Amino acid sequence: MPSVEPFSISCTTCQTRLRVRDSSAIGQILACPKCGSMVLIHGPNGETAVPDSADPAAESPAPLTPAAPPETESGSPVVPPPVENTDETAGTRPQRTFKFREDYAPTIEPVAAKSPRGRHIPSPPKTAGPTASAPPLDGDTPPPPTAGAAHQPDTARIVKQWLLLGSAAVAGVALALLLLAVVASQFGSPPLPVAEAPLPDLPAQSTPTAPENTSDLTQPPADPAPSIEPDDADDTGDADDTGDADEPDQVATPDPVSPAEDTTSPAEDTKDPVEDTTDPADPPEEVAPDDAARTDASTGTTEPAPADHASGPEPPPALPAGLAQVIPALEFRDKPLITFIDFVADFTALPVSLNVDAIRVSRIPLDTNLSCDQQQVTLDDVLQTVLEPVGLEYSVAEGSLVIAPQRDVEQEVEQVAYDVSDLADNDEQMQVLAQLVLKLVVPATWSDAGGNGTLMVDDQSLGIEQTVAGHFHVARFLDRLRLARGLLPRSELPDELLDLTPVFLQAAGELGQPVSANFPEPTEVARILEYFRVASQLHLIVDWPSTTPMNWLPSTLSTLTSEDGQPLSKLLDTWLTPLQLNYRVIDNRTIQIASQSILDSRPELEIYPLKDITAQDATQLIQDLKAHLGAALFVDAGGNGNIVFDSASISLLVLLPQPQQRRAAEWLANVRHR
Repeated sequence: MPSVEPFSISCTTCQTRLRVRDSSAIGQILACPKCGSMVLIHGPNGETAVPDSADPAAESPAPLTPAAPPETESGSPVVPPPVENTDETAGTRPQRTFKFREDYAPTIEPVAAKSPRGRHIPSPPKTAGPTASAPPLDGDTPPPPTAGAAHQPDTARIVKQWLLLGSAAVAGVALALLLLAVVASQFGSPPLPVAEAPLPDLPAQSTPTAPENTSDLTQPPADPAPSIEPDDADDTGDADDTGDADEPDQVATPDPVSPAEDTTSPAEDTKDPVEDTTDPADPPEEVAPDDAARTDASTGTTEPAPADHASGPEPPPALPAGLAQVIPALEFRDKPLITFIDFVADFTALPVSLNVDAIRVSRIPLDTNLSCDQQQVTLDDVLQTVLEPVGLEYSVAEGSLVIAPQRDVEQEVEQVAYDVSDLADNDEQMQVLAQLVLKLVVPATWSDAGGNGTLMVDDQSLGIEQTVAGHFHVARFLDRLRLARGLLPRSELPDELLDLTPVFLQAAGELGQPVSANFPEPTEVARILEYFRVASQLHLIVDWPSTTPMNWLPSTLSTLTSEDGQPLSKLLDTWLTPLQLNYRVIDNRTIQIASQSILDSRPELEIYPLKDITAQDATQLIQDLKAHLGAALFVDAGGNGNIVFDSASISLLVLLPQPQQRRAAEWLANVRHR
């Protein structure tokens, strides 16, 4: 065999560098001396065929035939040449020819080896003749020609693979057991009982420590460990799943007694010892015991059995659903009362109103600051905790929450003596002043009008017995009259309550600002009100108990369109008047909407100063004003309005509902200009 310059190749399995000295090894597949893997020997330039100096007969492939391979003279079979390459690129590169030496027979077992790309390379066939040694390769000392030694590297690798597979299986079983333990710990303990009422989506609140019902709006705390996704039946709370003992028991409501059971007469079970004198043809009269349910034969309806009062007092009425909701955490600081009601309304979806008149009588400002910092409480508890320190409470009326003072200012009666020596110098003036009080200060509450209030003139003081609200109005009237006459007030009322400027004019700037509204499609009243609050920067509150009977609620649909630049006061009149509603000004920042009938029943007193007018002219002026407003509004025609001229201050004292006060002020302004 010709020899070539020694060159090196790498084992494709263990990457050991092997040295080739004999060119006859080129194109053959030999075993690596180190790992035993089969290596294709290629030349230094990558060729896999014997160089040109080799025997050309050995390189030419023999055709494949289905017959048995012929034998050589020595009796060993001839090794068939490899299949001819039919690849499309065969014409562009030399054809690979795998050639085995006829006198070479490896002594190791043919073991299938994996090529670097995972393809299976077949082992060389065994020869029947005497074995020949493989061409020597420079490198590590070749292993002894025994099958066991040659197979050791593959055996160690297989054992290593089995060890890895076994370790992975053990780790998988341990992980599965751990997962089952976590699931059992999550679903094995019964949940704590929670309130049945749903809870609303609050912004950024602390997570409750106790798990809530699925109907609650607060989310349960996230599980620190992996959990199993519940089935569809668990998500929807399937009532047929009776095997879950962890769910809290539900109180069963007994079915109402059917009419057939209610009309059962006790006479059918017991025999009356008294002789029956009734006609057998007449049906027996059914007598039900006092504590049993009764059925009305004419309507077929069943009356419930009377309640047993012997067991104790009647339970308090159930709270609205919104007040029974559990709040995980609620914290706010210095929130004004006037905006706190908006928060309560949004949270409970219930209309919330303020008893503005009673709150003002109790001298509680509408911008009183409220604070709260509580966890796991109902809104009922929050309202009590927040309102009680400032002397307020809430009640439910006409499906609305009404916030009012704890003190019943409309029923509690007091006796007060008012020193009016600065307002009246003699008895005649004292009688005139007393008549002004009876005519202009809550006239329906005095004894002459059927009320409980009394007034007595005692020297230079007025002894008055009235409710707390009545005394508030008396003290306010006397001090405003002093201011109109140029005197100093004597009460402790705040200055804003004594201002002689009519209250509806105090918010004239805000009511006169141009506002446009475009609600051509039916829109909820609450949304339109919120638009006005933002556009005017005013507090718009509603007396919902007065509007509820008229089906005007926050959820009521309404439409409203206006031209650009229309004053807010005119826009409110356009919207409210067709609905038999109206508004009144509470102060320079607050507007209240109520039914027209409620506003008509609440007359207010205003003082309009005049200049250079005699008593005779004042009398004619009053008659003209009454004719302009309508005689039916005044006491003479059965109304509750009144107008009196005060000569000491040269002013008109006008008692009218606020919507009519606005008309009177506009008419008087036009008269002054003339």
